[in-house]
Amino acid sequence: MFLSFLKINNTQFIFLLLITLLAFGCNPEMKETLIKMENVKSTYLDARNVDIWLPPSYYADEENQYPVLYMHDGQNIIDPQTAMFGIDWQIDETADSLITNNEIEPVIIVGIYNTTDRAAEYQDTDTTRVYMKLVVDVIKPLIDQTYRTRPERIHTSTGGASSGGLISFILLWEYPQFFSKAACLSPAFKIDQIDYVSRVKNSPPAPKNIRIYIDNGDVSLDQQLQPGIDEMINALEKKGLIRGIDFQWYLAQNNNHNESAWAQRVWRFLRYFYPAQGK
Repeated sequence: MFLSFLKINNTQFIFLLLITLLAFGCNPEMKETLIKMENVKSTYLDARNVDIWLPPSYYADEENQYPVLYMHDGQNIIDPQTAMFGIDWQIDETADSLITNNEIEPVIIVGIYNTTDRAAEYQDTDTTRVYMKLVVDVIKPLIDQTYRTRPERIHTSTGGASSGGLISFILLWEYPQFFSKAACLSPAFKIDQIDYVSRVKNSPPAPKNIRIYIDNGDVSLDQQLQPGIDEMINALEKKGLIRGIDFQWYLAQNNNHNESAWAQRVWRFLRYFYPAQGK
């Protein structure tokens, strides 16, 4: 009787219903671009959460495959509710904007949460070797099997800040068969008991066809990290890597050692790693 009163048939009613749902943001076809995997288990280390951000075109183009960026301290990069002090890197928003403006190619971003063993996992210890096995033997295969990725090394990157920047460099240097790029923001290459510079100096020739992004601020802890960063850059150049081609270094003046500072610099390595065609 209701339909009769409005003088519309069933087909017209369904059409009007769908239009209404779309208008109020209730699209039944809408799919999540941020997926949260909880308690990803391994035989190596404690279970941890993993966030996956999918680019805007992921569901629209079901044939396309995407490069993948694996980020450490993953709880800090996307969601302010899980980030330290409620400030995240906003890497999803930055990537979305760059993709929309055709400045970078679409990329899947994976955030691997840290644990209470963060220092041991990230700072060039025996546990670091176990953590790297977790990344390459458990998490990467899980992502490659679940999502439409380009699994080859040339399409696989890693990144992080502070000790997260260090572990990103170590993964690239010691697992170049899996990774071709590393973003090292405010990296702890050599400070206190940490010294990965000496490992690089004494290592075999540098991996081929790699890109390394390095940056730091000049305030507080970042200022203390500067000598180690300078030594690492010198070591890379002595290994035959060319600044501006194989690696970049950027000094962010008046930047401190925190999430808000790193959020301001995310675009730099995204554009370096994933330039859109023709850029």
